[in-house]
Amino acid sequence: MRQFAANVCTQPVAFVPSRRIVVIGDSHIQQLAGALVPLTLKYQWQLTFILRGACPFSTASEVYPDDTDCVAWNAAAAEEVGELRPDAVVTLASRDVRTGLTEQTPAGFVEQWRQMDALGIPVLAIRDNPRFDSSMPDCVQQHGTGATDYGVPREAVYATDPPWTQVPDIPANVAFLDIADAVCDASFCPAVVGNILVYMDENHLSATYSDTMAAPLEAAIVDALEPSVPADATRDPGLPPVA
Repeated sequence: MRQFAANVCTQPVAFVPSRRIVVIGDSHIQQLAGALVPLTLKYQWQLTFILRGACPFSTASEVYPDDTDCVAWNAAAAEEVGELRPDAVVTLASRDVRTGLTEQTPAGFVEQWRQMDALGIPVLAIRDNPRFDSSMPDCVQQHGTGATDYGVPREAVYATDPPWTQVPDIPANVAFLDIADAVCDASFCPAVVGNILVYMDENHLSATYSDTMAAPLEAAIVDALEPSVPADATRDPGLPPVA
């Protein structure tokens, strides 16, 4: 298989996987591993991660416009997916969730989804989380977990209708997962929920918070990746991954 100048890792498991799923893109899809891995053990899925920092799965370079290496990497990554022929691909549905309603679903994302559709591979596209101008953990450290004004009003970063709803030609193989309710309440996107830091810096979810998202997102994830299985099903939770 093609070698990449980035992390490519297949989850070791102690069972024959019922579904083989590729998680592909940059750190903003990688951070959701915490929500996905517990479900792989419950439903006996296996994840393969194909990742490159600052290079979401697109036919264009979305973060740095002149990054031709990212474009080439994504082309090679799409080819690798074609060779692997997974049961599904998980990637981002949007990016650049900032104050001022800058969130978008780039045309390059949609083009990659079309390529997956041509291969007969379903896609689960997950909405991005908010990005801030400063480190959320630093704010909490300076002002304490009791401070309630660290974060951003939900309406400042998330439009009521996600950006992909404005794209007229979404291919039929794509299912969407909107995580806005998992990182925000009805009016605010906070830095802390309970005693857990939501973010590890100014734009990445903390691993601990990502873990907590598995249960509330389970039904939607299972419905997208294995719709014939009820979300409360348990195949064999006693089978651990191979060390």
